[in-house]
Amino acid sequence: VVPFELSSAQTIDIKLYDMSGKVVNDIAGGRYQAGSYNIQVNCDHLGSGIYLLKTRVNGESSTQKMLLVK
Repeated sequence: VVPFELSSAQTIDIKLYDMSGKVVNDIAGGRYQAGSYNIQVNCDHLGSGIYLLKTRVNGESSTQKMLLVK
């Protein structure tokens, strides 16, 4: 689950990358209204390992490391 909260309507783009920089999951994108969200992410096709979650909101981006353990 990827949680996020928006204080106003904004354009977002959330993607999951493997360590080589390849997009492995396009989680969310588009314009979202203000509010709290919990996006379910299906990782059944991925193996255990470290992934990077990149979030872009109105042009500003942040990256977090994620550890997937199966």
